[in-house]
Amino acid sequence: MTGLTLNVLTLNSWGVHTPFACQYRHERIAAIGAEVAKGEYDIVTLQEIWCQSDYDKLCKKITSVMPYTHYFHSNMIGTGVCLFSKYPILETFLHRYQVNGFAHRFYHGDWFGGKGCGLAKIDVKGFRINVYATHMHAQYRVVNDEYLACRVSQAFEMSQFIKTTSDSCDMVIAAGDFNARPDSVAYSVIRKNSLLKDAWLDQKVKPSNPETGNTSDLPSNLFHSAYWLKNFPHGERIDYIMYKNNQGCSIECLDCSVTMGKIPDQTFPYSDHEGVAAVFTLRRNITAMGPVLEIKDIEERDGALNDALGILQQGLTRVDFEKMLYLGYVVVCLLLFIFFGWTNPIFELSCLYTLLQCILSVLICFGIWMGVVYKTAEGAGLQNARKDIINLRNATKAEREARH
Repeated sequence: MTGLTLNVLTLNSWGVHTPFACQYRHERIAAIGAEVAKGEYDIVTLQEIWCQSDYDKLCKKITSVMPYTHYFHSNMIGTGVCLFSKYPILETFLHRYQVNGFAHRFYHGDWFGGKGCGLAKIDVKGFRINVYATHMHAQYRVVNDEYLACRVSQAFEMSQFIKTTSDSCDMVIAAGDFNARPDSVAYSVIRKNSLLKDAWLDQKVKPSNPETGNTSDLPSNLFHSAYWLKNFPHGERIDYIMYKNNQGCSIECLDCSVTMGKIPDQTFPYSDHEGVAAVFTLRRNITAMGPVLEIKDIEERDGALNDALGILQQGLTRVDFEKMLYLGYVVVCLLLFIFFGWTNPIFELSCLYTLLQCILSVLICFGIWMGVVYKTAEGAGLQNARKDIINLRNATKAEREARH
């Protein structure tokens, strides 16, 4: 039986709406639209499309060849994740991650996007395909990564979301910028818990050099970060296309490649990331079975989950410490406020005292919001992920004991 060929692309487009920090944005968005509009791909997921005007420009260029599109809106500026398809999008849904970074770190911006995992159910000539598009929390430091627990929590949520919503489809595609290297706990949790295959590793002709799959901060990319290049001289692989089949459908990854580097006839690339493209063949096969958890798979998954539990516990310890820190900070500011209120300054200093009291009032409100509201919510999200992992491990343990 002749199979269906499916071409998929994912790209972090670096569409940050800050002119000085994001170079050639308008030109790059136009070039991305022109490249996708060539019609070589059946499904395309893009990340960091933060501006509605950029999304509108892309739609104007692309929808003549890919008429079905969806943007996953969330929080203040949107997830930045959008999807284009040649085939009908039947349903969409966004699972927003519980832990999403820090609002007061506005210069990082992840919180304002309200990141999550977007699901689009697509009918491709009778094949039911669930596409999961995401952009997980960025890493800003190699050592003492303050967002590690956040990213691990997101990875577990994504894997559970895929597991609980993909039973009725023929194929699962999970694509996007995971901000997790292949040796990370987050990567292992996503793959092992949702039984996904990594297209780069599972393609028909295996890559001889794994580093040729790197997608971020490549030394050849004009927009690379000197800091990350110092730590990872060959760049990092953090953008992925993962997949799996369900019963009755067999899937083969014919090819997976890094693409969309430098823009033709320009001195700059499409983005600070390279794109990832994969070619699949799908066939109806009544004997095909979906992935099954073997003993080895369970052990590998439980190992990844155990590592995740340790990281989440460290995150909870940090949250408790920071709650106390903010509350101590509130007490200090409150004492200073009372001091300036009780002190009778000379006339020349009265305006300064009033100004200081206004500033202290703002700082007190900020400290209360961070210590009582925000850190409590962050802790609840991490605790929820931790308990979900424990429940999953206990259920697996009980099932294995019942078999014996």
